[in-house]
Amino acid sequence: MSVFDPLRRFLCLQRSEQLDMSFDDIERIIGHALPANANSSLWWSLLGEGDDDPSVAWRKAGYKAHLSAPKTVVFRRVAAASADDPD
Repeated sequence: MSVFDPLRRFLCLQRSEQLDMSFDDIERIIGHALPANANSSLWWSLLGEGDDDPSVAWRKAGYKAHLSAPKTVVFRRVAAASADDPD
């Protein structure tokens, strides 16, 4: 189970095309602090493959993420969520 599974479940339940979330919002959802390198735009745009890779959470929910301002992330819907159950 990835630290970012709660974020994936949260995003799967959303109907908005775009969500603007602060780091505080995301940290409340995942129950952990984001890593220091989350302050980098690159961290949000990298596409990893492993289950522990944070980008898997938003990609499985059908979103792309990018850092839009200091400690603010924009999630934009790019596709229908995967067949994974949000639970």
